[in-house]
Amino acid sequence: MSPFTKNSIDVNTLTQVIEKTVNAVVITDANCHITWVNRSFERTTGYSFAEARGKHPGRLLQGPETDQEDIASMREAIASKEPFSKAVLNYTKGGQSYWNYIECQPLYENENLTGYMAILTDVTASVVFQNKLIEANNRALENSELLQLAFAGGKVGSWDWSPAEDRVVYDKSWAMLVGADFENLAHNLDSWEKRIHPEDLDLFTQQLAAVTSDNQDYFISEHRILCDHNQYRWTMARGQVVERNDSGLPTRVVGVHFDITRQKQTQNLLDTQNTLLRTILDVIPFSVSWKDADLHYLGCNNNFLELSGYEHPRKMLGKTESELRPASTYIEQQLKDEFNVIATGIPLMHQIESRVLTNGDQKILDRNKVPLKLHDNTTGILEVSIDITELEMAREALRQKELELRHRGRMQAVGELAGGGAHEFNNLLQTIRGYVCFAQDELTPQSAAYSDLSESILAIDRAVQLTQQLLHFSRIDDIEKKICDPDNVIADLNNLLRPLIPDKINLKFELASSLPSIMANPLILGQAILNLCLNARDAMPAGGTITVGTRLITSKIGRNQIGFYVLDSGTGIPEKIQERIFDPFFTTKEVGKGTGLGLSIVYSAAYEHEGKVDFETTAGKGTRFEIVIPEFYQKSETNLEKDAFDQELFLEKDLSSKNKTILITADDSISTLVTV
Repeated sequence: MSPFTKNSIDVNTLTQVIEKTVNAVVITDANCHITWVNRSFERTTGYSFAEARGKHPGRLLQGPETDQEDIASMREAIASKEPFSKAVLNYTKGGQSYWNYIECQPLYENENLTGYMAILTDVTASVVFQNKLIEANNRALENSELLQLAFAGGKVGSWDWSPAEDRVVYDKSWAMLVGADFENLAHNLDSWEKRIHPEDLDLFTQQLAAVTSDNQDYFISEHRILCDHNQYRWTMARGQVVERNDSGLPTRVVGVHFDITRQKQTQNLLDTQNTLLRTILDVIPFSVSWKDADLHYLGCNNNFLELSGYEHPRKMLGKTESELRPASTYIEQQLKDEFNVIATGIPLMHQIESRVLTNGDQKILDRNKVPLKLHDNTTGILEVSIDITELEMAREALRQKELELRHRGRMQAVGELAGGGAHEFNNLLQTIRGYVCFAQDELTPQSAAYSDLSESILAIDRAVQLTQQLLHFSRIDDIEKKICDPDNVIADLNNLLRPLIPDKINLKFELASSLPSIMANPLILGQAILNLCLNARDAMPAGGTITVGTRLITSKIGRNQIGFYVLDSGTGIPEKIQERIFDPFFTTKEVGKGTGLGLSIVYSAAYEHEGKVDFETTAGKGTRFEIVIPEFYQKSETNLEKDAFDQELFLEKDLSSKNKTILITADDSISTLVTV
């Protein structure tokens, strides 16, 4: 049914136009009941003409979120029979909301109201876009207000610089930052530069030049700026080039300026604390290093560098131990132990390690590894190593001292025994020898009894020699010492040793020159060295080499020492008897060929000279004994009686020397003290 009834041509034409328009068209009667809708209405709303006819458009299309004020204004216009236009939220038959822009006109015939015609346009997309635009504008306004509050509260200001015009537009926050009167603030670069601390101005100028001359796109500068109360505060300016001219020169740079005084103060405090911590770490006598959870080095102190052989931390920071040292079982075990500390949180304490440094020094370290924690989470590992070399040396020295004291106790007991009976026993032996000699004088040399008595005299002489050694052994505490040259002690043994050493043994001397003087008894010390030489001879029945020498042993702590050593290429000392070789009367020689006092006398001689006896031995390769005694600490006095030692002259001496003293030894080839 057509809504038009007059001219049929006009009606048909108008009906086709309305049917084909994209807008929805609704015609109602005077009571606002729908009498006709076009197809666009049906497509837009989902209601057919049959469903819509006779219905009120508002009751058909309005929904729960349709604005009631919009409805009231439309009703008011209809009641007044006036045209109106309004954007209203409507709903389709399926309940889908959409925005309708309604243009409504009353219809008259002969000045009588016959109904209303409304053209409906779907403006949903436009309304949604407009709402989003409004929201964006509101957010921008809100953000701008928040930014201004942040600038004011956080002491941040913004600036907009035009280099070509020498103009800098500062905002109010920038004026507040520097304590300037915004109304009277000159918007140029001079307002900024004149407030910069003189010590920072040159660097600031260079940083600006990097933007204006070097085509740098950003600007960063930290400098002190004069603020209110005539105080300098640390600030940071950050800017970005946003416009350039055809020549590439910046025409606009925008940025912010904010107060970093507190950050600087905090950084200075941290730097001070770090410096203090670094000083403490470098002063303490421990090696300290720390690593992350993957065992990469994060830091260390100087002691660690010295013990590890690194010249600078940068050579090891950020690297693991396996990257710094060749692969080995030791490195693998170390990494395994450290990962275990991190995984379990259990420290690994008191690992004793011997390490040879790059300079050849040997150190004994007590290594301790503990987990590094942050908020109860293990983040790495800390290692503290203590150099216990001197402590271990002191412990070893104490142990040796205890052994010496025990040995000295045994020696003293033997000495007391020897001193108590040796003198009387010697008198008895002399008496017996006298009577044997008298008896022998009564016999002829050809008789068997004479030969037997000769053997008796030899046995008595051997017993006398033994008692004399026992007497000397018991009186060693009473020896007299004098200042002497160490090499002269060896020189006096030259002629004595030559006839006692067989031709199959090569005798060598290695004498150091310009040795410090020692306080010693040359006879006792010479006897000890002679005993060592004879022991060396007996250890080489098939021949070999005996080396007798002296050397200077320097010490970082205390006095230097002089070493008298005897080295042989003999059979060596079996390990099972090494602890007993200095015991009195202990010998491995056949019965009648040794008294067992030779090394005991050597030990006692060294002890009485405030020294010690060291030895090294290897089975089948030989033995090295060394008597070590301290130098004389008053060697600079001018009244010291010290004979000059000439090594070449010593080696050229022959057996024709006169007035040489032969010492008592444990060797049966020498009898009592005699003079040649």
